[in-house]
Amino acid sequence: MTLFEANSYKMFPCPLCATVTSAVSPEMAGRVFFKGTYWPARFYTLSPQSLVQPGQSVNIVGRDGITLLILPRSNRQVVSQSTNNPSSNLPNSPTRSPHREFVLANCN
Repeated sequence: MTLFEANSYKMFPCPLCATVTSAVSPEMAGRVFFKGTYWPARFYTLSPQSLVQPGQSVNIVGRDGITLLILPRSNRQVVSQSTNNPSSNLPNSPTRSPHREFVLANCN
């Protein structure tokens, strides 16, 4: 019997909704509130100039160990971290995985 799986990376068949409690950026994992518990979270895929703030809803698309893999609900929620370039204020969109595409859920 092994305590840990060799591959703890798992994608969910359908996105789930959570609320950000600690900001998530590409450089730093944050935290989300999901089903009554706080979880570590990081972006599944997203361009490197993005940030999701506390209070925003996100979609959970999978997990890596106990860390939830998230995507913003919409491009409007993504905040550019760079303010030097006016074009950088445009929302960034998630890069597409060659393995799976998700229909993002609406969190209510």
